Amino acid sequence: MVLLDKYLDDADDDVDLPPSYDTVASLSTVIDEKPRPSPPATSTRPTASSSSSTAGSWFSLLPNARTKQARQTVISIIRDLVTTTSDYSAATPILASCASALSPTSFSALLQHPTFDGHTPIYWAIVNRHTHILPDMLQYAGPLNNACVADIRLACLASGDQILFGKLRRGELPFLTTLRADALVLGSTSADDINVHEVDGEAAFSASIKICLWQKRMRVAGLVGVEFIARGRIWSLTFFSSPSPSPSSSSLCTRGAGRGPWQVALSLMEHSPPTFVDGRLVIDVFRPSSNTVSPQIPDLLSSESSSLAHSRYPSLVSTPTPTSPTKPPLAIPLRSTNRLAHRTSDGSVFGVLELGLGNGPSPSKPCRAPQSVAWSEEGTQYTNALIGVLSDDLGWDNTPYLAPDGTLHARLDARLEKAEGGSCIIC
Repeated sequence: MVLLDKYLDDADDDVDLPPSYDTVASLSTVIDEKPRPSPPATSTRPTASSSSSTAGSWFSLLPNARTKQARQTVISIIRDLVTTTSDYSAATPILASCASALSPTSFSALLQHPTFDGHTPIYWAIVNRHTHILPDMLQYAGPLNNACVADIRLACLASGDQILFGKLRRGELPFLTTLRADALVLGSTSADDINVHEVDGEAAFSASIKICLWQKRMRVAGLVGVEFIARGRIWSLTFFSSPSPSPSSSSLCTRGAGRGPWQVALSLMEHSPPTFVDGRLVIDVFRPSSNTVSPQIPDLLSSESSSLAHSRYPSLVSTPTPTSPTKPPLAIPLRSTNRLAHRTSDGSVFGVLELGLGNGPSPSKPCRAPQSVAWSEEGTQYTNALIGVLSDDLGWDNTPYLAPDGTLHARLDARLEKAEGGSCIIC
């Protein structure tokens, strides 16, 4: 139980303090016996249920308490909420009562401030896996500032929670976003989906990727990107149209999307340690019956058959990769003898669609195609992006590699090991 007296030493003696989290949880069985307050004013923010409406009136008993005292009391209760919550049913009314103690702006600022050990309350709710309170917390906190978004991304990385990371990016939880260049194309279409499979005992992963209306978005915006968490890192896979060879214009934005060759870049995002990468992006001929791509990580450096690869990595699904008698799978190598590392000083690699904060084309911020930059630090060679060129087939109408609506189904296979010389051999 949190001792609130230390925050309210000089409060008036007749002030009835709000109970602590533990007290409220223990009294949840008798809360309906208390008089109910009048309903609060209509608000777009979440409120406590009618059966727990009394909890929302705790702070109405403090009309003369100073704002600082109320804020310190709220901080104490929020700390309990994100660290020691055991009664999920009490979380919503407690959060609602805290919101009623402060103005909407003040409560939003409190939830986004790094109050607890340099991190926001939302960060600790994610790290401690109290995801039941995230929808309400995000709704109260919005709109989120860039620092809070970065803290949320770090929390997802620290907890290794790719599922939550994907839900936030797909908008399945309240998350105020900016309008992206491809938002008008997507409309109400379901967002992109990534399923990550990590191989037990191996420094490797396979990511099955579904990007809705990919071809149309590339033609309109010239930039489509996804992010995911795998092997303790945030990865960014960015598809983009490279600059047109025409000298008549000076920027990608003024040329229009889709004029230059289409390419793909794999990079690491913030807080991700450098690593060697030996990978490839595989795009099979689309089969209507194949809604997902079977996660497999074949040996990129040998000519082993798929059966041998499965015997070497028995934890992988052994479903064979679909092929076409006339069109072989497209395989784009993404490998380097240098370590892949995150770098932003030159602005060459950018993270698109970062939890809803789109960094796509805009008149005030012209977009630029990613460029692979190599550098050395203390004798170690690094690069900021692995870039591959996509086949022209992907830009054709009725291409066999895409769904009829232009949706892309692909698989990224990667081993976190140094790529040796020679070309990537398809198993």
